[in-house]
Amino acid sequence: MTSTKYFPGSSSDTQIRAGVPCFVAPVSPDCGGLLGALRWRRIILRIVCALVTLAGPNASRAQQALKDPPSGIGNLESAEVNGDTLTLRVGEDTIVVQVVATNILRVHYQPQARTSAPTPVLDPSHTWRNDTPAKIETDSDPMTISTEKLVVKISKTPLRFAIYDDYNHLLLREPAEGGVYGGGLRFTYNISDPFFGIDGTSLPGQNIDRRQDIRTGARRSGGTVSAGRQGDGGAPLAYTLRYGLLVDSDGGNFDISTGELQFSGGSREDIEYFAIVGDPKTIMHGVVDISGHPPMMPKWTLGFMNSQYGSTQSEITQIVDTYRDKKIPIDGCILDFDWKAWGEDNYGEWRWNSTSSPGNVHPDKFPDGASGKFAEAMHDKGIKLVGIFKPRIVLRNVEGNLTKAAQYAYDHKLFFDWEQPYIDYFSNRPALDIDFSKPTARSWFWDHMAPAYRSGLQYFWNDEADSIGNAMFPNFQNADMQRAMYDGARSVGDQRVWSINRNFYLGAQRYAYAEWSGDIRTGFQSMGWQESRMLSSIGLGEPHWSMDTGGFEGHPDSENYARWVQFAALVPIMRVHGSLNEHRQPWIFGAQAEADAKAAIELRYSLIPYMYAYERQANETGIGIVRPLFWDFPIDGGRAVDITDEWMFGEELLAAPILGEGQATRTIYLPPGQWFDYFRGQRYEGSQSIVYPVNSQTWSDIPLFIRAGAILPTQDVQQYVGEHPVTRVFVDVFPTATETSFNYYDDDGLTYAYEKGAFYQQRLSSSDNGTVVRFGLAMPTGTYKPPLREFELKLHGISARAVTIGGVECTHYTDLAHLESASAEGWTTGTDVYGSVTVVKVMAATARQISASR
Repeated sequence: MTSTKYFPGSSSDTQIRAGVPCFVAPVSPDCGGLLGALRWRRIILRIVCALVTLAGPNASRAQQALKDPPSGIGNLESAEVNGDTLTLRVGEDTIVVQVVATNILRVHYQPQARTSAPTPVLDPSHTWRNDTPAKIETDSDPMTISTEKLVVKISKTPLRFAIYDDYNHLLLREPAEGGVYGGGLRFTYNISDPFFGIDGTSLPGQNIDRRQDIRTGARRSGGTVSAGRQGDGGAPLAYTLRYGLLVDSDGGNFDISTGELQFSGGSREDIEYFAIVGDPKTIMHGVVDISGHPPMMPKWTLGFMNSQYGSTQSEITQIVDTYRDKKIPIDGCILDFDWKAWGEDNYGEWRWNSTSSPGNVHPDKFPDGASGKFAEAMHDKGIKLVGIFKPRIVLRNVEGNLTKAAQYAYDHKLFFDWEQPYIDYFSNRPALDIDFSKPTARSWFWDHMAPAYRSGLQYFWNDEADSIGNAMFPNFQNADMQRAMYDGARSVGDQRVWSINRNFYLGAQRYAYAEWSGDIRTGFQSMGWQESRMLSSIGLGEPHWSMDTGGFEGHPDSENYARWVQFAALVPIMRVHGSLNEHRQPWIFGAQAEADAKAAIELRYSLIPYMYAYERQANETGIGIVRPLFWDFPIDGGRAVDITDEWMFGEELLAAPILGEGQATRTIYLPPGQWFDYFRGQRYEGSQSIVYPVNSQTWSDIPLFIRAGAILPTQDVQQYVGEHPVTRVFVDVFPTATETSFNYYDDDGLTYAYEKGAFYQQRLSSSDNGTVVRFGLAMPTGTYKPPLREFELKLHGISARAVTIGGVECTHYTDLAHLESASAEGWTTGTDVYGSVTVVKVMAATARQISASR
């Protein structure tokens, strides 16, 4: 049976929505004959269609709007106030203005009072409160809306908006020629404002939008909003150091020229935007309030993972055993194509390669996979399994017959209606991609992968859902694919979900969604590009980011590998990966690289308590362990804005790893304040760049700096997260005259019980008035009871004469060994790499006040 389908010039969602009939072709489920030509025909069709689309009457609204912006709306006819919402009418048009938070203004322009469904950018489960404290005055001209954080002035003739901060500084103003219009908006802004966000992660060698080139830094002057190809990210978001603008749109274009900001080509004619007032971290918090908070990832995913392409059950077991024998910590193994019976039979894309089938080139690679025995054996070694999944299915089995899965997908219209069969590079047989925007497709896909999930393959690597060949998938394809996994896994149990995906569009973070930077090459140049790619993705609202450490294509030399692992130890997700039959285990690269890699991995495992507190913060605010310098230092004369080769690792640490070959020094900018070298102990004054010496022969140096005021929890290194109960947490304290604090956090690390209050959170605080160092433990909140018994506080910069806990002098011990072996609270003094230190052992799980006197 032959059916007729439309094929737009690309899978760009804008073109699909426009419904441009660029080419009409007959497509049949019977795709035999000349299969090798299908891929080329597909590419040619897309090129032809793209040209037709660009030349036709439905040319990009974004391009047209930039050339000839629509005229603005007219004069106000009526205004109605209902709580925190102001409804304005201009002719047939309606504008709904709502203060959804004291620093967030929502504006919904409805031409001719028409509305459309929100895109997946907006969190569908979020309901805005309707009682935000706001004063709305409609009698004056301009009308005003004011809160403690912002002021909005709306002129009546014509209707134009101007947005101010709480100091009455003008942030954004609609120009006289018009602001909102169908599918777009315009504002003027202060010419000195640097902009961030939008997009900007493109692989070198591809066509790069010069308005958002990651090689030139973090600043943006506009750009196309798209999830893009592998490693890319996109969000309809532009923000500065003082305010942000988020548009609900599936695609579009920002143009930020001198003094004017325009968004055009939006997917919704009824444009809906959010103006967020505040510094970058406040803005990002607002972004996740609007688009959805990322659920907490399993604690073990803060550890180290080994990904392998071209492997077997026996080899994976041998690799894990070697990690354990060498005492190199590891928590996860990620399995590539090899775990599957890909394309073997009706449902090979979802099942273990544990049963021989006709045409199976490598039968029984994982003989104990389907039974669950392999996953059980790995679990006993402290290893969790992650499996690769593709968005496509092979249409024909090795005998050339249409598979049952393909027939079902055809019958129920689960494929994209614009796509025709192409050759899958792994099976060399025709394939099609599932349209995961359809709920029926998501549930069907999950139903078939549920057996693998039950067998212990319970975490997901979603590959190639960004593009295949020359075809770009819709912006939400990868997000919708992971949504199938997330919704499915949450429907069968309470275990946390984790996934890694090859691109990002704002909204995806709701589905336990991490991104990695794609199939990158080895070498120092490729490694150096990853810093900007990471910070760009994080700046779009994706706190969970990773890369193929060591590079995917090629084979790194020993120095490149050692430096890359050190870099990876200080990013949100640490994993190694290579192409077919490439190995990225530390011992492959010689004794020196192995020692350096092991030390970096152990550093990360010692920081698990610190990192996990920021995993909780990512859930609450969208701001995770890694953030650009300018998020924490937005006002430092602008120096932090243009730095992408160093970043904050939490609020307490600054990371500046070595990414150059044979480096003997590197220049490092230290923001305002005092800083301590994590490994060497040297103290530096901030607001300056330093030249930092490194050993170019051993590659062992990791430039890492502690911020004065830091409260830094660590633990003994374990071979995997949860190997032993953590009963003692070490807390390094660098007190300052101004009180600082840290929210220590823990929970079971594996389930969603934290959503119901089953967590342990305790505020730790410190200060130093020059005579007494004070440290406070607040009463813990939450119902979770961790194994934690005591904190070992290391108060740096003081050799105390007396220490009190709760106002009572406590026992002094002669040295650290006696203090740690004692069952009671107490203290001692000594020196370490930072100088004088007073060590206090105090019981956790209760409110305590410690005073150390000089």
